[in-house]
Amino acid sequence: VDRKEQELKIINKSVDMVIPELQALYNSGGNRPVAKYFKDDDIKTILEDVLTVCESSEEKLYRVYSAEKVTEHLYENFPSFSDARIAKNIAVKVIATGTGGELRGLDERKWLGKESKTPTYIFIYPGKTAYISFDAKDNLVGVIIENVGICETQKMIFDQLWDTL
Repeated sequence: VDRKEQELKIINKSVDMVIPELQALYNSGGNRPVAKYFKDDDIKTILEDVLTVCESSEEKLYRVYSAEKVTEHLYENFPSFSDARIAKNIAVKVIATGTGGELRGLDERKWLGKESKTPTYIFIYPGKTAYISFDAKDNLVGVIIENVGICETQKMIFDQLWDTL
């Protein structure tokens, strides 16, 4: 029993030493990309993150590839998202796939075409990109990738496409 207790103390000490390092990696978003995963009702966290990050950014703008099927469900847990965005003076550029969509204020919208459809909704915002889609059981799933390089690459591709539409 004493030996097992000593082993557990050693393991516990090792875990205590590793936890701060894991937390730093989880929160850093610096050199190494950090990915955070969300599903179902937690998708609202992605929307909140977009607003929080953009509000504290110099460029109060984010970019979106809007996916028609995802849009139908995306704002169910945050129906006042557009109102909150406008109240925080955050602009958005949207490249829509499929049909539909409306202007609400501080937004611009361009379409790829009615026949162009994609299953993934993409947010590009300061230092981050977020991808929202459906899993095999038709539940919303999402991931935020925190990495300036990835964000800047996606931003450049978006802006180039925007200028051609």
